[in-house]
Amino acid sequence: MKIQHFLSIVFMLSFNFSFSQDNKTLSKTINDLFPHIALVEIKSDSTKKHFIDYLNFLKKVERLKKLKGAIEFGFNGSEVDNSNLYTIVTGMEASFGGYPLEIEAKTNIQTQITNGAFDENLSSLDISMDYHPFNNLTHETYVFVMRTKNKFLGIDQRYEIGGGYIFNFYSGNRENGVSNSLVKQGKDLIDKLYAYHETYSTETNGVKLKDEIKSKLADHLTKNNNDIKRTNFDAIFNAKEEQQKSIIKRYSKHRVALLLGFNYEIEKTQDSLTLFNKELDTTFNKTFEATNLFRFVIAPKYNLQGERFKWTNTIFFKIGLLNLVDDLVIPDDTITNQLVTDKRTDYWMDLRTSFEFKISNYLAFVSTLNYVFDNAPKRIYFNGVNGIPTIAEAENSFTGINFKLKYQF
Repeated sequence: MKIQHFLSIVFMLSFNFSFSQDNKTLSKTINDLFPHIALVEIKSDSTKKHFIDYLNFLKKVERLKKLKGAIEFGFNGSEVDNSNLYTIVTGMEASFGGYPLEIEAKTNIQTQITNGAFDENLSSLDISMDYHPFNNLTHETYVFVMRTKNKFLGIDQRYEIGGGYIFNFYSGNRENGVSNSLVKQGKDLIDKLYAYHETYSTETNGVKLKDEIKSKLADHLTKNNNDIKRTNFDAIFNAKEEQQKSIIKRYSKHRVALLLGFNYEIEKTQDSLTLFNKELDTTFNKTFEATNLFRFVIAPKYNLQGERFKWTNTIFFKIGLLNLVDDLVIPDDTITNQLVTDKRTDYWMDLRTSFEFKISNYLAFVSTLNYVFDNAPKRIYFNGVNGIPTIAEAENSFTGINFKLKYQF
């Protein structure tokens, strides 16, 4: 229960923090200024209109950080005279922010219905927060909490909490007046951003247009006793760097990354875990105590996107930190009076790949592949033929393939 309470607290803190940040966004400052712009003389009507277009453009880029969500659904069924089997796959995800802070929550559930009886085979709940600490896209920190269930691997409940560092390479950039390696929407946004920035940095008689606009707005607000500060104007005209990074992060065609981190993991297996010895075609059922351990995590990532598709790939390697070797030992009194051992490097490999094809602005087709390999699954010795100790172990690999429709908003 302590872990569940902790997850709830972290989620609420993240949720509250995200929306407290939203209250201070550039969009709010712009909305506060709009009523006053109409009352201020700015060179000419065309200049005023251009300035209003610029503010609306900044709001459009800020909307990249708005709360976004998606719902996924997949279904498979078979039926004969005396029985039926249906599998339902559902998922939801939501994200808020972008650069420098992003908060994301995902949940997925796979339920099997056999002759009307429901059985949850797979489920996951993942909440994470990412932050770029050094005013660039290369360096990124993250923290997360996750709860999973995998009946095929005998996992009844697993809770993970952790954090670490991500080194990124985003392909998008703008050099020599040309935007490169961005999808079309990203190119259009970043080119407009540079065009607006150049306009308001242009000097006439030694005065930049942005300084003239700031001065006239400030005088008007002072006369009307309005509390909008000059620093708010600076945020408008100095938004280029952050806006550019938001666009590159969202619309780069390629992203290559390396994650390094640490996880604390608590796992409870099913009440009666089935163990296998494939050589003797024998199975056993055994109850195991819950385990908790620390793991070092390394994960290379690669994302590719085009105008209508997105392909994401991550391979997690989770290595026992304080228990690099999982050593199963029993005394062998019946044969040699020596210890019988089974030593294995304690690591997980978790491959996650997803391909998404955009059918419309709101609807997409998604296919996912998840492959898990556990090099040191739960296992026991039993007396085999002629009293020779023989090992039985839980399933050590899992492959899941899903095809779903995704509605995003």
